[in-house]
Amino acid sequence: LKYKEIAEAMEISVPDLKPDAPRPVAKICKDLALTPLAYNSTGATGSLRHDLAADFTLKLYGGDSFTLSQKWSGCESYIFLPDTLRSSQKSTSACVWDKDLATLVAYSPTNAHYFFIAATSAAKTGTQLKEMQARVDKVLAALDATKKAHWKSRLHVVATHADDLTGWMKGVLGTGIGTRGFAIDRAQRLRGVGSLADVHRYSAQLKADGVWPYAANMAYAAHEVMYYNYEAKRQARLDAETVTELKLWKGETIQEYAEMAVTLPDAKTMATFDTLELDVTQRCPVTTTPEFGNCGAWDYISHIYIKEEAAGPDGGTAKYHELGRLITTYHREGRWLLDMSPMLPRLAAGGKQTFKWSWAPSWNKQPTATWLSLRLSNQKKGKRPVKLVPLFDGGKFGTDYNKNYKPMTVNIPATAKKVELHAIISGHGMSTTYNCAEFCKHQHQFTVNGTKFLQEYPVAGNKDGCMKSIAMGTVPNQWGTWWLGRGGWCPGQQVDPYEVDLTSVAPAGKTATISYEGMYNGSSTLSVSDMGTITMKSYLVIHE
Repeated sequence: LKYKEIAEAMEISVPDLKPDAPRPVAKICKDLALTPLAYNSTGATGSLRHDLAADFTLKLYGGDSFTLSQKWSGCESYIFLPDTLRSSQKSTSACVWDKDLATLVAYSPTNAHYFFIAATSAAKTGTQLKEMQARVDKVLAALDATKKAHWKSRLHVVATHADDLTGWMKGVLGTGIGTRGFAIDRAQRLRGVGSLADVHRYSAQLKADGVWPYAANMAYAAHEVMYYNYEAKRQARLDAETVTELKLWKGETIQEYAEMAVTLPDAKTMATFDTLELDVTQRCPVTTTPEFGNCGAWDYISHIYIKEEAAGPDGGTAKYHELGRLITTYHREGRWLLDMSPMLPRLAAGGKQTFKWSWAPSWNKQPTATWLSLRLSNQKKGKRPVKLVPLFDGGKFGTDYNKNYKPMTVNIPATAKKVELHAIISGHGMSTTYNCAEFCKHQHQFTVNGTKFLQEYPVAGNKDGCMKSIAMGTVPNQWGTWWLGRGGWCPGQQVDPYEVDLTSVAPAGKTATISYEGMYNGSSTLSVSDMGTITMKSYLVIHE
C-alpha cells in the first residue's frame, strides 16, 4: 500500500488496455500522453553514462529475443538488473531478484522494460534463470488479463550470462558503469541505476553488522523510470522555448565554488525579458565507473550568486546576492531547473556581470563536472519584475529567533501591476529535542497589511516525504537518506521559493506594512535555544 500511495501521488497511471494482447508500440506514447523520441541509428554511441546506446539483441529465456531498434517506441525506458545486486551490503545477503517482483510491477510506470541478467556464477546460470522465470510467471499469473498481457512483454529474463554477452553491454556490466545495474532512458542514453535501499526496511542487525542499515527493494528500480519520464517532459518543454542562453560552465570539473564573468545583453534588451531560469547539470568527474564513490557524497546547499562589485574610491568588500538555491545529491548525478524570474532586477543593468556557483564546503570540495546556464526569455506574461525590496533574512532558529524581526513599511509604486512576496526558505541542522530545523515542521508567517500568509512543510519528518517528489525533480535512488521529508527541501532537488501574489492586499500607490515570524508547531514562542538554522532570503517584488 505504501508504494501504491506514492505512485498515485506522482500521478502514475495505468491506461485502459485491451486484455487480448500487449499494446502495439505505436500506441504507447498516445496512451500515456508522452512525447515520442525517434530512435537514433546514426549518432556516435559509447559505453559511458549519457552516451547514446547502440542497438542490441538479447536472447531471452524461453527462446524469444529482444532487439532495441525493433521495439523502440520513443516513450519507454529500459532497466537492466544483474543478480549481483544484493539485498544488503553483507556479502552473504540474498539477491534482490529473490522477492519484490510483484511490488515492482504494481509500483512501476507502465512504460518500463526490466531485464534480469545473470552475472554471478556461470555454472549456476541455468538454475538462476529458471528460478527467475518462475517468479515472472507466478507474478503474471496473479494479474488480470489486461495487466498480464501488458507486463508479459516487459519482464525479460536474459538467457545469456553476462560473461557471454558481446559488444558494449558486456563491458558495461563487467567493469563499467553498470556493475550496479544500468538503464537506457527515454532519450536512448545510458544511465546508472542508483541505490535500491528501502526507507521502510531499516534493520538494527545490519547496523550492528557495520553496514548500511536499510535493506534493498527491487521495486525501487521503478524510480528510475519515473525520473526519466520527468526528464523527458522537462526537456520537451525546454526544447519548445525560444531563449537567450548564457552558458557559464560547459562540463569543466570544478570544486567547492567557482566564479565566472559573463556578458549579459544590454539594459534595453534585458528589459524585454520576463523570465530567468537557472539550468544546472552536475555529473561524476570519472566517467568510466558507477556513481557511488564517484559523485559527491553529501547533500549540500548550493547557491547561485551575482556579485556586486565594491564601489567608491576606498574600495571595500564586494557583496554576493543569492539568486537561487538547490540541494546536491548523495552520490548521484543530477540536473536542476529553477525559475528565478523575481531576481531579474539584479541583472537589469546588463553588460559584464560576475556570477558565483557554490555547492560544497572547503573541508569536502566534491569535484564535479558542471554545466550551468542562465536562460532568459520573454514568456508573454504581460508584466515583469522591476524592483526588489529586501525584507527578512533567516538565522539561528530558537528562543531568540523572532527578536530579530521588526515590521517594515514599503511604499508601493503607482505603476505596479503586481506585488509579490518571494521567499527562499530551507531549514538545516538539528537539535536533539525537536530534530529541527532539517526534519521538523517549522512554519513561516508573513503578515501584509493585516492579512496572514503561512508557509509550512507538512512532509517534514515523514519517512518517504521526498520520495513522493520524484515527479517534481528530486533525483531518486541516492546513496543516502534521500527519501526523508525535510523542512523546505529535498536532496537532489531545487529549493522552490515561497511566492504569494500580494497585489490585492498591497495595491499600487499605497503602503504595505509587512511583518514576519517563525513558528514551530503553530507557536511563535520557541522554547529551545538551538533548533538548527533557517536559511532564508525574502523580498517584496514589484512587477510592471
